[in-house]
Amino acid sequence: MSLPRTTRLMTLLLIAVAAVPVFLSGEIQSSLGLLFFPGLAAAFFTSATPWPRYLVVTVTTLLGAALLLLVFVSTQSGDWLVNSIAFALLATLTRSLQITSSRQVFQGIALSFLLLVAAAVTNPDVSFAIFYVIYAVLLTWTLTYAHLTQVVEESHQSSGMAWKAARFVTGRFLAASCLLALGLLVVSTLIFFLFPRLGLGFFSAQTRRGDPITGFTDSVELGHFGNLADSSRVVLRVEFSSGKEYLPPASLLRFRGMAFDRYDGRGWSRSTDNSSLLRSGGDGFCEVWGYPSGPLLRYDMVEYDVYQEPLEIESRVLFGIDRPLYIKPVTDRFDRFRGLKRSYYEDDFQNLGYSSDSMSSMNYTVRSGLLHVSPGKLRNLPARYTEEEIGRFTQLPAGFDPRVADLARTAAGSAQDVYDVASNVEQFLQSNFRYTTQGEGVPEDPVATFLFERKEGHCEYFASAMVLMLRTLGIPARPVNGFLGASYNEFGDYYSVSEGSAHTWVEVAFPMYGWIAFDPTPAQERRPEEQGLLLSVNLWLDSLKLAWYKWVIEYDLERQISFYAGLWNALAPTSRQVEFSPDLNVFEMRNEFRKISRTVFSRQSAVLFGTLLALMVLGPLVGRRLRGIRKGRRDELDRIAADLRTALRAKGLDVAAGTTVPQMSRTALASGFEASAELARLSVLLEKARFDPASTPDLKAIRNLWNRVRFARRLRPQLRG
Repeated sequence: MSLPRTTRLMTLLLIAVAAVPVFLSGEIQSSLGLLFFPGLAAAFFTSATPWPRYLVVTVTTLLGAALLLLVFVSTQSGDWLVNSIAFALLATLTRSLQITSSRQVFQGIALSFLLLVAAAVTNPDVSFAIFYVIYAVLLTWTLTYAHLTQVVEESHQSSGMAWKAARFVTGRFLAASCLLALGLLVVSTLIFFLFPRLGLGFFSAQTRRGDPITGFTDSVELGHFGNLADSSRVVLRVEFSSGKEYLPPASLLRFRGMAFDRYDGRGWSRSTDNSSLLRSGGDGFCEVWGYPSGPLLRYDMVEYDVYQEPLEIESRVLFGIDRPLYIKPVTDRFDRFRGLKRSYYEDDFQNLGYSSDSMSSMNYTVRSGLLHVSPGKLRNLPARYTEEEIGRFTQLPAGFDPRVADLARTAAGSAQDVYDVASNVEQFLQSNFRYTTQGEGVPEDPVATFLFERKEGHCEYFASAMVLMLRTLGIPARPVNGFLGASYNEFGDYYSVSEGSAHTWVEVAFPMYGWIAFDPTPAQERRPEEQGLLLSVNLWLDSLKLAWYKWVIEYDLERQISFYAGLWNALAPTSRQVEFSPDLNVFEMRNEFRKISRTVFSRQSAVLFGTLLALMVLGPLVGRRLRGIRKGRRDELDRIAADLRTALRAKGLDVAAGTTVPQMSRTALASGFEASAELARLSVLLEKARFDPASTPDLKAIRNLWNRVRFARRLRPQLRG
């Protein structure tokens, strides 16, 4: 392939690689991608010929009109960033259609870098990292070809130079430049981790957009039978630090989200939104006050970190296993510097939430109590409910179908206490109704339709039916939204919760013990777990995504201090190791810094640092001196080779310009020169010293031989007879 075609291909590939993560972000309409990428493919064949002036003017006018239109649309919608990126894509495509010179190639490279910056802002996913590495390699190649094209254009013999330039760029050269680009990436990565994080988590606060979650909302609408998608998109990642041995199987892990109390005949909502701010204690944890406490309650405590994806719902919900008793953010010491004002609250339903100025990911630590309670302790409890519990959690809408109460009495049977009634209703629904995600129709009374006509539905119908049946019997109950089940990721040692695990269950009130969970939804036939290479690849990619979020997107000053502390502890002795947790106060942090200062400013450290400083100062000087010695030797050898030609001519030998030293030696031998033996030896030593980098020149021998040749007698002229 010729040099111009190769350069054009490299430029177009570079632009495409920079544009792909922009479209993967989802911020740009896919219709623009249907124009952009086919346009790049066509540009490879159409951009070689210069456009006529009228076409250049037409395209420039259309591009200016597009700019004015996007400015007008931005003033109406406020989407300045998205529309600016759309214009950058149009401008880049226009430039790609006309690449006939090195100047236009460099313009294309600059526009591709602009698209890469746009991708960094709009697409914080791990896919950006993959395309960034590819872009770095392609950029090195494209700059090489662009420079060669510029050299050819400046040459007076462009055709010959283009042929030589095309032969210069070999596969070995491209491989070496690839390694160079990857090396620069490694260096830039070190700079990223070590340079002070003055940005303080900009990407975490600004760029991770919320996504709607199928099956989990901050309200429950039952007026339809829709088809629920079984999505594998991960919404929670959970790392356990203690108490893992107390957990139930992963498939039974229940992550509580939001409870409701009011039913209007078609769906569930919260009648009040009374919430109280959770205040942080001395250890940084906020205590959840809504759960009962006392000598009868016994908990197994588990502690875990939750990495929660941004959720596009009106209420900012936090999730916890069983009963979350304490909660704190993973990193919040420097949030006030980056404008993140997050506060945590609890409402009357023990729902945990947060308020924030931006919709972003949430990282928080939870200490949950797994309640130890047996059916025997829940039986025969006195039904001592408060007036508020009776009023709010036995509410039924006007015109409620009386058949539900009759069915509830039938399901409860002869049970007298609350626990047995709830268990009987739970088992009744599990045994007599079928789980399905398929359905159709818009019934007037969805629960009655589910119980008496359709007799199948998804978890929201089972939970709603059980709550309403218990309420007709005077038992306070409420539905709860959350997630049921998790998958263990062995590559990252954490549990992931997918969107398809969204679930609704029931909580029943028990005096002294609080709200106890029941689940009337039958265990639906689960698909066999994926196995093999595909599953391993998916798990590895998800662990890579979590690492990307933790150490790149959300790598702020807090995490950087932890990173520095880890490096220090890996090198320092045990007695000098430090701990910079977010729980430390100013006095404790000062003590940790004193440990470092005592080590850094000790006698041993002074000797070590002094030695390193001396090496840093003297090393370049010694190297420069050695290079000067080598250069002096090289100059002396070249001077002897040049003077040898002049000296042999003066001795009467026929030595033409351009004759090599070995040729001079052979000429001298054929002419009967008296120092031909010395010249032959000198020729061998000179050639080896000048052209063998691994050899050490014997300068003393070379100088002695050169003196013998130089002071040898002149050849006698031959007489003609």
